[in-house]
Amino acid sequence: MTPAADKSNLTSNRAEFVRVQLEATRTPIEKAAQRGELRPGIALDVALDLALGPIYVRTPITGQPIADKFTAELVDLLLRGVAASCDQART
Repeated sequence: MTPAADKSNLTSNRAEFVRVQLEATRTPIEKAAQRGELRPGIALDVALDLALGPIYVRTPITGQPIADKFTAELVDLLLRGVAASCDQART
């Protein structure tokens, strides 16, 4: 296999991997919006980017592991930013 073919395969595989990850993450975010658990007007694509961006930066760019503590803090921060308040969720 030529280097160009290797690069083409890598690009294709990466694109498919990212597509699958986006789809898998989009579903629970969309369901949360449908249940009224997100603030009205939240851009779901931005919420999705906020959820996945730090994960894709963490290990490849910073070399840091994706530990349980990091994941818990990421989810907490994300939910504080997009979650509906208790009053909004009841209406």
